[in-house]
Amino acid sequence: MLLVDFLDLLERNLHSINEDEMPRVHDALRAMLGACIRPTSDRLAEARDLTGIMQKERVRAAIRRNIASVRLGSAMLCREVGVSRTHLYRIFENEGGVSHYILRIRLRTAFAQICEADAAVSVTTIAAACGFPDVSTFSRSFRREFGMTPTEVRIAANNGLRMELRRKAEPVGDSTPLVQWLKRL
Repeated sequence: MLLVDFLDLLERNLHSINEDEMPRVHDALRAMLGACIRPTSDRLAEARDLTGIMQKERVRAAIRRNIASVRLGSAMLCREVGVSRTHLYRIFENEGGVSHYILRIRLRTAFAQICEADAAVSVTTIAAACGFPDVSTFSRSFRREFGMTPTEVRIAANNGLRMELRRKAEPVGDSTPLVQWLKRL
């Protein structure tokens, strides 16, 4: 499964990898194939960083798929991705933990939807679609994360102000963990 996920992620990000980085892509592909087809301790060690990145990407994809579910949490992710709770916590150790990461992604998703949605879509509806059944908890978390209430963001966006996230956003495009990893090689 990791190999399939790696190939899929590589295909999605190939456009952002320049010619100079292609030898590293080749080496990464060789390491991943070797670890998956004939896993020896040397091959697994060679692919360890890459398999860690792929596991994190699988968890991130599961979070995106289940963002509206109020049951989204470490237990659901462990079942869906097939990792232990300890390993899941280790994967998100640098992100402030799994729960914190999920909360940030939910809030960023809500932020984007509030900026894009017209006034016909209520903040309550957007909050529920991002996994917040209680709008007051959502509003407090939103203000703590962005320094503005959801309503203030909507008013600013509706008045033509370009709203941007204050903190580091979720990696997208050429800043996916795979591309970052390849560029560090």
